[in-house]
Parts: sequence; structure tokens; C-alpha cells
Amino acid sequence: MLARLHRYPVNTAWHYHPHSWSERALEKALILLALPEKSARQLQQFQQRSDVLFSGHRLISGDSNAGNWGRRENGEVVLFDWERFGKGSPAIDLAPLIKGMGTMRAYTDLAERYCTLTYHHSVNELTREIAIAKAWIVTEVIVLLYERQKSAFSLYQTWYQSHLPDWLEDTARRL
Repeated sequence: MLARLHRYPVNTAWHYHPHSWSERALEKALILLALPEKSARQLQQFQQRSDVLFSGHRLISGDSNAGNWGRRENGEVVLFDWERFGKGSPAIDLAPLIKGMGTMRAYTDLAERYCTLTYHHSVNELTREIAIAKAWIVTEVIVLLYERQKSAFSLYQTWYQSHLPDWLEDTARRL
């Protein structure tokens, strides 16, 4: 389903959610996450490489997390929640399909499967973009939960504080 969406032509008359990862958003997330200094620098490296996610001109759902999928009575898979529908790298839609922060191996496996279904030409590029998208999603989620005063904020904050430093250490050196 996502591969079909990503191949659909962009229509300039449509309204798209403006995806980006600004320095201001990164700073907010770093304050909320309270990561060790080294981890904060590594997350900043991801942000500095994130233009590749937003410069693409493919249609994306922008929010393909597990809670936004359903199945019709006829068995057809349906994606709900289109408020973040926009343009960008398919990696933005692929990253949430990998549980937790995932691993580079998981990103490569998904990129290989995706590239066999689409015109995406480079497994290595897509793997890298999925890793960057994972880091971006962390900042999007933590800031959103905080700003909307969601009760899950502290749960996510604690989980990220526990898991992000090792993930950043492992993944940043592979960018």
C-alpha cells in the first residue's frame, strides 16, 4: 500500500503537511530528553543530515505507525489518520514499521524489500534515510507528547532515555 502511495504523482493543487526538522525542534527535544552530551551531539548529527528526508517529492502518509492501520471486512488493509499527509522520502513512512528503534540490519532488510517493489534505486541510501527518519521521529514524538500534555510523555521519555544512547552510538557511526 505504501509503495503505491509513494509512486502516485504529486498534485500541486493539494494541501500537504510541511515536514521538517528544524534546529529549534531539535533543541526542544534535547531539553525534554535530557540525554548525555555525547548522545545529544549524535542526535544533532542526524538532524544535520535530515534534508534528504524532506527534499523528496514523493507522496507520504507521514504517520504510518501501527495504531493507524486497520482491516476492512473484506480483508483490505487501510491506513487511517492522514493529517500528516505530505511529500518527502518514503523512509518517513517505512521507519515506523520497524518496532522500537530497530537496527541497521532491520533497516537494510526493509529497504531491500521495498526497493524490489518500487523504483527506489539504492538500498544503501534508503537504509540511511530510514535511520535518519527514526531519529527524527523521536524528536517529533517527544515534543508532540509534551506540547499536547499527554500522559504517555513520561513513559516515552524514560524509554528514550534508556534506549537512545546505545542506539545513537551504534547508528551514528554507520551514517
